[in-house]
Amino acid sequence: MVCLEDECLKLLMVINGKYGKFSGHTHPCYSLEPGPEDEKFLKLLGQKRSAIWGNSNQGWEIFGQEPWLTNEVREEVRREKMAKIYGGL
Repeated sequence: MVCLEDECLKLLMVINGKYGKFSGHTHPCYSLEPGPEDEKFLKLLGQKRSAIWGNSNQGWEIFGQEPWLTNEVREEVRREKMAKIYGGL
């Protein structure tokens, strides 16, 4: 990664939790699927999952540290939603 000194310092502060944890980012008008750098950054932060938001027509999509983990995380979120709707049945 190439960055200016100030940008690298800010990135290191984010990675070390200075400003909290990375919660998500936007891909307006683009695919809501994570790119290769999204997964790498999530691993670097030590987070299990995050999300990508698009424009108002696209909504959002959750992702994990690897493509196969993304499928697991999405299934976990689906089960949590169904449990809320149906009372945990």
